[in-house]
Amino acid sequence: MDLQKRLHPELDGYSKYELMRFAIKELGTAFVKFGQILSTRREMIPPEVYDELIKLRDKVAPLPYETIEPTIVRYCGPVEDAFQSFEKEPFATASVSQVHRAVLHDGTQVAVKIQRPGIRHVIEADLPIMKKLAGRIEKLEPDLAVYNPTRLVDEFVTQIYKELDLVHDGQNADTLNRNSEEKPKVKAPKIYWEYSRTKLLTMEFIDGVRIDNVAAIREMGVDPASIAETGFQAYLQQTFIDGFFHSDPHPGNLMVTREGQLVFIDFGMVGMLRPERRDTFIEVLLAFVTADVDMLRKCFETLGIKIDEEKKEQVKDELYYVLQSSQSSDLGRMDFGSTMSPAPDVLNRYRVRVPPSPMQVLKVIWMIFDVAIHLDPKFNLNPRVRPYMTGIMGARYASQKFPPGRSRVR
Repeated sequence: MDLQKRLHPELDGYSKYELMRFAIKELGTAFVKFGQILSTRREMIPPEVYDELIKLRDKVAPLPYETIEPTIVRYCGPVEDAFQSFEKEPFATASVSQVHRAVLHDGTQVAVKIQRPGIRHVIEADLPIMKKLAGRIEKLEPDLAVYNPTRLVDEFVTQIYKELDLVHDGQNADTLNRNSEEKPKVKAPKIYWEYSRTKLLTMEFIDGVRIDNVAAIREMGVDPASIAETGFQAYLQQTFIDGFFHSDPHPGNLMVTREGQLVFIDFGMVGMLRPERRDTFIEVLLAFVTADVDMLRKCFETLGIKIDEEKKEQVKDELYYVLQSSQSSDLGRMDFGSTMSPAPDVLNRYRVRVPPSPMQVLKVIWMIFDVAIHLDPKFNLNPRVRPYMTGIMGARYASQKFPPGRSRVR
């Protein structure tokens, strides 16, 4: 960073974290996207780094209509044949795509997500560089090796290729809608497949406001506390019952309508859990809210989190302290992510490598809790989670004890 300041005196006065963000933007689209995804891993990065990485989510400059029109024509035919009207200025832009408002010939208002032309080639050129940098970091920075930079990049490569296929995005939205059929307050935009392909996705236009705009939610006559409850229950359902969950719940991806519906948008990032994994994660969350360090240790073993034998007692002592500290606090009036963040810190300090799925699930719970607290400062996690989770476990135990086709009454 000092060399960067010497080469660019105009950067003097900026913090090293700000310079890090500037460098990421200079490196190009793939690095920006990686920074955006890393910003969702709040539990494993310092607060100063998080504060800068979330700025990478800021709106990017849109491409002119003339640049993206060939993509529309390729997949939908002449624009005037496919759409009654099409707004040339996008209402949302991102590093990989931009979204335009349009109207179908039957009067349906839609949002058309269009991938930036050539973006796949740009990203593919950056990925080998990113992998080499990750390898060098692991060799030269032992303190950072515990974060497994190479694995993080490998995860990113898998994720970015999924996001480059908008069909994948649309299929995820359809899956959530099927899973939410019995929950009228929760939905994803309807996908119009006749106007959708790999690089273009046409979906229902959602007339609503971001979930973090509490004043606007109230102006629509909707109770923010009810939205907090709807969102939290929706994520518990998605994660622990459906095993299919929206894994990027930052406020820009959650909309609230005048009807009080919670609408999930942007389905490039989702998580999936096998049934047996769901049970383990239920126990992980129960261990946190009941301060049961033995349950947490057993869950770690089940999830493949290995702790060296000589370090087990020390790790257990520190985790016990973290869990007890959280129990003595008023969970309904604090940032749950900040309360729980010492747990990953303990694992990092003892060089314990954690597979991606446990952190992904906890990350989502922390993020949605942050949103819930923003909507309802009195929102309290413990009384909601404990009965919900024990109820699920009880139902699963009963179904295993009495499999289908056998009577529960003798």
